[in-house]
Amino acid sequence: MFARLIHKYLARQFARPQGLAGRWIFGAWLDRVNQRMNALALRLLDVRPGNRVLEVGFGGGALLAAILAQGPAEAIGIDLSEEMVARAGRRFRRDIAQGKIRLLAGLVERLPLASAVADKACSLNSIYFWSDPAAAMHELARVLGPGGMLVIGFEAPETLRAWPGHRYGFTVFEPADVIRLATEAGFRNAEVHEGMEPKFGRIFCVKLERQ
Repeated sequence: MFARLIHKYLARQFARPQGLAGRWIFGAWLDRVNQRMNALALRLLDVRPGNRVLEVGFGGGALLAAILAQGPAEAIGIDLSEEMVARAGRRFRRDIAQGKIRLLAGLVERLPLASAVADKACSLNSIYFWSDPAAAMHELARVLGPGGMLVIGFEAPETLRAWPGHRYGFTVFEPADVIRLATEAGFRNAEVHEGMEPKFGRIFCVKLERQ
């Protein structure tokens, strides 16, 4: 019973970090456990000067920091958790003041952005929690210009199912599921890239092009 309560609590925090624990503990923890996936996604994004790069569900902000280090024209971060937005606001306050980054609270199914605002976009370890994955993919297609790049990162099904807490609010995806959703939303040229988180297991990043 106690273990189940802990798993439910952790699952809620992973989906949407909240409160003091979300702000001070889970943000930093997400940065640590996502290192390999962040590195793989950053390589695939191939950020260049002049790019406008969006990350949806940025969590602790480690990937946003890595994106900023590549010198894009602008980085945009959107997260469901207001605590994560506030935390990132402190972390990137100088970049915000210089107009290098925008941080917003919002849902992936209703992104608070104009159409074709980004050249490249990514979302890592958040697809499990999308309430409407089809709508989310259409929104990502909307905010990317034609030819824009999307990278979706997630744990392999056996990796996610190895943790009992996945039963509480997680949806498990195969690469084929992600490709189907993205194709229906107007993406093409899917590439599946595989990696390994030593403490957890296999991970995937699916790279796609906006038609």
